Amino acid sequence: MSLLAATQIPKPADEQAFERASVALWRGLLGDPNVQRNGRRGQRQNGVDLFGVRNGDPGYHVGIQCKLNSDGHVLTADEVRDEVRKALMFRPELREYFIITTAPDDVALQELARELSLEQTTKGRSILIYVWGWTTLEGRISERADARKQFDPDYGPFSDRILERVDRVAVAQQEVKASVETGLSQLDARLARFETLQLAPGDATRGATALEAQLDADIDEYRELANSGKPRTALPLLERLLERVEQTASGRILFRIKANIGSCLLAPGRRRECRAAAFRRL
Repeated sequence: MSLLAATQIPKPADEQAFERASVALWRGLLGDPNVQRNGRRGQRQNGVDLFGVRNGDPGYHVGIQCKLNSDGHVLTADEVRDEVRKALMFRPELREYFIITTAPDDVALQELARELSLEQTTKGRSILIYVWGWTTLEGRISERADARKQFDPDYGPFSDRILERVDRVAVAQQEVKASVETGLSQLDARLARFETLQLAPGDATRGATALEAQLDADIDEYRELANSGKPRTALPLLERLLERVEQTASGRILFRIKANIGSCLLAPGRRRECRAAAFRRL
């Protein structure tokens, strides 16, 4: 998931702020630049706070009811039925009716909306009824910069670019982590084979030679990884190898491992790690 999509949008502070911000959202969703608020406070609104037409069709009217629910308060089924009952009296007749709320999405209310739509169909009237909770609204708001700005005043013209770059950094970190974990798993498997190696009596030289040959191959592999521009990936592999063989490997092998660790630490951008590693070894 994109960090932009995952960023929380602040809920409106009052009903009028909710309606004002929603105008920009529904102008985009309906393709109608003339979406507007229905009348004014104190006038009969027939369950409709905002109205417009779908894609410029003058015969396709859409109504929106904005329900501001504070934290801990939810929209009830009775409220939905009451708002729908009033919206059915709106003129011209609505083809779509949305109840949008700052309360969480609720599967029971979504099901109720579908049932109410079907109920009207059996009566010979075509109207689609929806209940959108805040999770659904956040997703729709995030898709439109103009609406996002209305709901989130701190949102700026460069916010998308900044968050997209953060996304890319996060993906790169995940790739490095996956690469390191894969390398560590392969190293564990190789060392496990050496630990179970059974040598023939009197044949310790051949066993030691085979072990050192494999260790040399591993060191060469990690060195090439570092030389190819991935010292951050190679470093933990070398450190893990040193930890496993420090008490048993020959001086030559230990020297090679430590030399390559030093090379990784001295790679561009690794100066801090080098100093930290030096302090750890004091």
